[in-house]
Amino acid sequence: MLHTRRTLASTAIALSLACFSIGSAFAQDANAVAQRLKDVLAYQGVELSWANVSANGSQIVLDGVNYGVPGTPDKISVGTVTLEDVTEVSGGYKIGSMSLPVITFKDQGIEFKMTSANMSGVTLPAPGTDYMSNLMLYDSAKVESITFAYADKQVFSVENIHVNLTAPNAGAMSFKGGAEKFSADLSALPDPRSRATLQALGYQQATGNIQMEGSWNPADGRVDLSRYELAIDNAGKLGITVDFEGYTPEFLNTVQTLSKKLGEGGSPEEQRSDAIQMANLFQALILNGASVRFEDASLTNKVLNFVAQQQGADPAQLKEQTKTIIPFLLASSPIKDEAFKKNVSDAVAAFLDNPKSLTVRAKPATPQPFALLGAVGQADPGSLPTALGLSVTAND
Repeated sequence: MLHTRRTLASTAIALSLACFSIGSAFAQDANAVAQRLKDVLAYQGVELSWANVSANGSQIVLDGVNYGVPGTPDKISVGTVTLEDVTEVSGGYKIGSMSLPVITFKDQGIEFKMTSANMSGVTLPAPGTDYMSNLMLYDSAKVESITFAYADKQVFSVENIHVNLTAPNAGAMSFKGGAEKFSADLSALPDPRSRATLQALGYQQATGNIQMEGSWNPADGRVDLSRYELAIDNAGKLGITVDFEGYTPEFLNTVQTLSKKLGEGGSPEEQRSDAIQMANLFQALILNGASVRFEDASLTNKVLNFVAQQQGADPAQLKEQTKTIIPFLLASSPIKDEAFKKNVSDAVAAFLDNPKSLTVRAKPATPQPFALLGAVGQADPGSLPTALGLSVTAND
């Protein structure tokens, strides 16, 4: 029950950021619009139902809306969903705006709440069998806040979630968004040792923000996540970028089909076969490059001071010991590239001396299939840094 509720909560968030759409319909077309919405959501793994559909000009109202995961008895009551400026376009529908009311549910002490969400410029494509014919796009989406509470105490919240999209038109689709603020009560963690460590570091309460930006080209399946940043106030910022190919509509359609089969169950042999097929599918993706970057905002020295205190050592002495140990650890590793080993040692030392930023980049000489990288990692792990074109830099 609890697992299902959590799944539904995740679906609520996903829906609020990526779902609804429709077009210029007359009153008698309201049911057709609602049915198209239901069909598209069903393709995405969401079961939608309603008690009544009504229309007033270009406005369509769905009352008594419920949604959930197909095949599960638990549903979330949404209430009234309003579609404004609905127009019919090329066999599909365009919705000027779609608004959701406040959504809440509580189960076994866990309470989820999402304030009213709004999406604008939503498109429901004309019916078809391919992935793009079942993909809802929108110009922008906003959610005022999402909160989780346990035992009537708020433990996590996200505010001002926003996403803007530029639909693909014989080219790439761009996206940009984030969350203006998140707050986490880390004193609510169940592990007492983790709570004690966070308290010593001064992070019983954590706040920060999330930003992301990138593009996806359906034609060649190239995904360029040029920015994904998680910033925690008075700690640091973790940034991730990745550039890969093969994420085509055909790929996504196959993933959708396999995911549905895995969710429906089956014999152990069928499940194993589908899981292997899914793994092989992802191994066909091609890596162009990636990076992981940490920008320090006091976390590094706090950790050094904490570890030194635990060991009864001087922080400066601990820093020098760490700088000395790193080369020995690399020397005993299977890594073959001596230049890369020195690169890592020098970068870590520079970062410890002046902790501003530390970046790990992967830039293969030529694009590398994930299957090939996996094979290298198994057969000759010491050659993997070379195959990936790995480099480490500090304070750049």
